[in-house]
Amino acid sequence: MSLDNFQMGLHYVPAYQESGYPFVTASVLTANIETQIGFPSVTRFFNVKNATNSTVWYHLQKEGLYSGNYFSLGIDQSFEGELRVGSIWLSSSVTSNIQIIAGLTGIHAGLASVVTGSGTGY
Repeated sequence: MSLDNFQMGLHYVPAYQESGYPFVTASVLTANIETQIGFPSVTRFFNVKNATNSTVWYHLQKEGLYSGNYFSLGIDQSFEGELRVGSIWLSSSVTSNIQIIAGLTGIHAGLASVVTGSGTGY
């Protein structure tokens, strides 16, 4: 059996044990428009900071805000989670600024599970 074509998968534990590759971005959210932030690979962790004077909502699926599956960040609040995701969705009722830092694994983002409100995506 050859190991020349080895690819890391979601359950490859060493990818989550080592330090993540840095990913940093600051974005402007357009009022009432969901914005997807896609990561180049699956995250080991991510931190979202609301750098504006209004509430920002983040969710792990498109239209999560409308289905009630979201988290809110108040003025100058942040959230850090050790979650393996390929992207996150953000929205706000006014134009807003957000900052994101993430630690990335070497696992291709396309392998990330689709997160559902019921948790059945895993």
